[in-house]
Order: sequence, then structure tokens, then C-alpha cells
Amino acid sequence: MFLKTSEKSKAVDGGRSKIRINKKGRKKSQTKRHGFIGQWIEPKLFTIYVVDQKGKKVKNSEIPITNDGTHEGYKSLLQILEAHLVDLGISQAKQVLLIADGAEWIWIHIPPLLTRLGCPLETYQLFDFYHVTENLKVFADAAFN
Repeated sequence: MFLKTSEKSKAVDGGRSKIRINKKGRKKSQTKRHGFIGQWIEPKLFTIYVVDQKGKKVKNSEIPITNDGTHEGYKSLLQILEAHLVDLGISQAKQVLLIADGAEWIWIHIPPLLTRLGCPLETYQLFDFYHVTENLKVFADAAFN
């Protein structure tokens, strides 16, 4: 259950994961290993945690830091995220902060989910600092070089 006086933060992002599928046939005589086919996929990930008044993560809280995700796509992630938020009592939070990169699926689907779950009026949305600076550098290089 969320503490009524605490602020919650959710960070949502994708990642990169290499899925290995073993090749069929015999092992190579030199290496004595099967080869594999590697395919990069993007898992969808999130972290839920409590922050103090200064915005710092609270590690010793009644609410544990929660990390979860899926390889099944954003719809599965939304179901998992919703289950965690309902279990933690997101509607009782004093404030909610959503931190994410610029991925369109995040900004289209997660704010309506938070509204549907009865998040407090003080729900803030923030772009992830590292993704913003990366994109600003690309823009600056293109504009000024």
C-alpha cells in the first residue's frame, strides 16, 4: 500500500536484449560448440520507487523498489504495470512522477492508464535527462556543424 504522504516515481523505458537460438546440427569440431543465431529485441521495462522531498530515491521505505518488464511488447508491459500500481495503491499517493524517454508508446498509453487508476491530480511527467541530452547533442551537431 502506498503511503499517503509520500511521492512515487515511475521510470519507463525500453532496453536491448540479445536472444540466442542454437543452430541445428553437430557441434563444430574445433570449438566443440553449437553455433547460434542472435537477434536483438527491445524489452519494455519499468521501475517504481518512492522519492523524498528533494527527489532522491528512498531505499528504506515500506514500498520496495520494484523493477519489472517483458519481452512481449508494450501491451503486456501495461498489464504488468497496472497490476503493480493497483497492488501498491497508486490512488493513495500524494504525488506521482512519470519519467521516460521520448518513445511514443509511453506517452500515448501510460498517462491514460494513470488517470484510469485514479492517480492524484499532482501527476507530473518528465523526460529522462540522458535521453534529452543525447537528442540535444544530435540536434546541435546538425544545426551548428
